[in-house]
Amino acid sequence: FRGEPMKLAVRPYEKRDYARVLDIWIAAFEPIHRAFEQALGMRIFKLQYQDWKEQYAETLRRISRRDPDRRVHVVELDGAVGDV
Repeated sequence: FRGEPMKLAVRPYEKRDYARVLDIWIAAFEPIHRAFEQALGMRIFKLQYQDWKEQYAETLRRISRRDPDRRVHVVELDGAVGDV
């Protein structure tokens, strides 16, 4: 590939990244939850995982840069988070 060099950066997660990171999380885990639903059946799946997307959203909302036990970083390619 020739042309302009791409700018790649890894940096700590910031609140402004919330929507994009949540989209990535859901896209990454949706196939797994679909498989759970197929394996468990709709009824059991709903009992256990009905609100899994909301749970992921809440987990991401609670992440703070001040919390040493939860360190999340994002990758930016040419200024766009997660487009690597």
